[in-house]
Amino acid sequence: MRRPLRVPFALLWSCAATGAFAQTQFEVLVNSRGTNAVHRYSLDGTFLGEFIEQGAGGLFGPEDILFHPDGSVLVTGFRQYDHQAL
Repeated sequence: MRRPLRVPFALLWSCAATGAFAQTQFEVLVNSRGTNAVHRYSLDGTFLGEFIEQGAGGLFGPEDILFHPDGSVLVTGFRQYDHQAL
């Protein structure tokens, strides 16, 4: 199954929007399945910290980052189950 490229699209969108909104500072959000977190970067690639800390709110295997029209940011992922409890 072919996987869409998420990071390049976000970077392209951020760069294109920079010219339209010169006063606004943009960040690039990158999901990390390895650490179950979402990282923040500036457009020049500088690491700005965690947008979502490792495993916060039960985040496991983050997949997509969605921007809702009301300004909310939604992160999809998998739920980690305790197989011993099943």
